[in-house]
Amino acid sequence: MTSIKSLFENFLSLSLLQIFSYVFPLFVYSYLVYVIGAEKFGLIFLIFSFIQYFIILCDYGFDLSATREIALNRHNKNSLSNIFNSVILLKIIFVLLSFIVLLVLVLTIDRFEKDKILFFTSFGMVIASAIFPVWFFQGMEKMKYISSLKIISQVLFFISVFLFIKKDYDFIYVPALNSLCCLLSATAALYFALKKFNIRFYIPKYTSLKKQFLYSSEFFLSKVSLSFCTNTNTFCLGLISGDIIAGLYVSAEKIYIALKSLWMPVHNVFYPYVAKTQDVALYKKVLKYGILLNTIICFLVYKYAENIVLLFFGSAMQESAEILRIFSFILFVTVPSIMIGYPLLGTRKEEETGYKIVNNSILIATLFHSFSLMILYIYSKLNIYSVSYLLLVTETLLLLYRLFYVLKLNILRHNNSEG
Repeated sequence: MTSIKSLFENFLSLSLLQIFSYVFPLFVYSYLVYVIGAEKFGLIFLIFSFIQYFIILCDYGFDLSATREIALNRHNKNSLSNIFNSVILLKIIFVLLSFIVLLVLVLTIDRFEKDKILFFTSFGMVIASAIFPVWFFQGMEKMKYISSLKIISQVLFFISVFLFIKKDYDFIYVPALNSLCCLLSATAALYFALKKFNIRFYIPKYTSLKKQFLYSSEFFLSKVSLSFCTNTNTFCLGLISGDIIAGLYVSAEKIYIALKSLWMPVHNVFYPYVAKTQDVALYKKVLKYGILLNTIICFLVYKYAENIVLLFFGSAMQESAEILRIFSFILFVTVPSIMIGYPLLGTRKEEETGYKIVNNSILIATLFHSFSLMILYIYSKLNIYSVSYLLLVTETLLLLYRLFYVLKLNILRHNNSEG
């Protein structure tokens, strides 16, 4: 049984990782806005939002399904090697398919063709994400081993940005620098996983590949759905309203994502733990204090939105303060939704209905979001404010759906003996 000490160590490791991955970069974004301007900043993150679709495709939900598999088979070396090799090979196949799709799009769409260098250099992020076995370390509950690698990668990127991005026309190097640093970190993590845990590297059987592919399919649908809500907003605003509007939206969204990411260690640490132990009693305490702390954070973000935007992005992005206020309400409903998602509902043992409820909640919310975006576009109402408020409504529906099943199944009344 995982000790509280181990949970605490993993939580600290992941928290440090999230700070370097999402919070610390805000200062780099501030520098980029100052040097390359709001328009080029918006363009880069418009492309990043598009590249994220390929990252989600190549992940195929393995960060949830494979994490669960690894957590349940951590003491079986043969099973670990089989799961590891099957997931990595499937990810490589998805990377090849993704590059073919990107190549076709760049060669056939004028808007993509004129920025083809940015698209191709950004694709290194897809490769890095595919080969970085975060799911493996998360399932083994050994996140401290890779936190340092990700942190080193981020530090290298920050240093390279300050060294090589000096003029506005240097924006073209930003995706390449980011991809290179990510690839170095991912390669080191892959090597470390193979050596540290004695994973035998081999080509798995077709039956094993098929098993992992089918098992991850429902998780994949939910991940694609989440990606749609978080990335399509930026992508649509950039295409319809221009790069500057995309930059304003991204500025507020990055602060929101940084704050939301601070809660991901709770998700990533307790998801395999609760799946294995069914220790709902401990998680209830985490949930209660987590929601209280998040409420305080949301209030502070709403009140000091102008100061926060000025601190991280400068006066050029001051208009995004009002958007950040909307995101403070989104954060208010998103964090509880995350905390009662996979760590609570998704770890139900009874016929694995829990994770299906979580996946269905995301699919339903995405259908609503997609239909609403289409309506806004048809009636020429798609703008930075309407998209932001729509995201708030979507996340609220997601929370209410999950909360309904938490209450219906009386999950919070369960204890260890009932699990």
